[in-house]
Amino acid sequence: VVSCPIEEHTHIESCYSDITADLETSDDWEMTLADMVRGPTTKENVVLVAQSQLGYTESERNFIIENGVTKGYTRYGEWYGGVEYGSWCAMFIAFCMYYADIEGIPFSCGCEQWVNLLKESGMYADADTHTPRPGDIVFFDSGRALMTPDTVPIVADHVGIVAQVIPATETEPAAIVTIEGNYYDAVRNETRYLDDPKVIGYGVLPDGPGA
Repeated sequence: VVSCPIEEHTHIESCYSDITADLETSDDWEMTLADMVRGPTTKENVVLVAQSQLGYTESERNFIIENGVTKGYTRYGEWYGGVEYGSWCAMFIAFCMYYADIEGIPFSCGCEQWVNLLKESGMYADADTHTPRPGDIVFFDSGRALMTPDTVPIVADHVGIVAQVIPATETEPAAIVTIEGNYYDAVRNETRYLDDPKVIGYGVLPDGPGA
């Protein structure tokens, strides 16, 4: 049980955060990769690293309250440096790219900034112009819907990795199986239809030989 060390004040939720809980070093998270068998290409390795992280959840014991939102400590924020309690979907993808030994790709801990960097590098494609492949980075605008007016700007606010492409059938449209960090505070598999307006574009990674 965590007790607040400060006396004679009204306790709030953040008083009960244990800032020593669930801390990790590179030795800890690299142990999760120790048994991973690498594939022949870097894009395959991005997916393999992401799969090794499935089930990870941000800390429920070590957290901060920011603008009324509880943000738990994560290994991905620790790895990125200085943003242990930050929104971590992009940092998770950057972590996977790093441990897949992909080089020469710009990255950011913010989705919209990352999209802009990829566009400047010629590594971004809009969703309606690109056929995704496993290992691509997929960006989302979580607030978009079928009826969202065209005048509303498209803004990337979430990102995942394409793990599998599912072709269309007579009854179902084409879809992708993704691995996403910070989705309901965890690393999870999700299935997204390609015609979902929330899917806005892709970071197209090089398909070079794996290290």
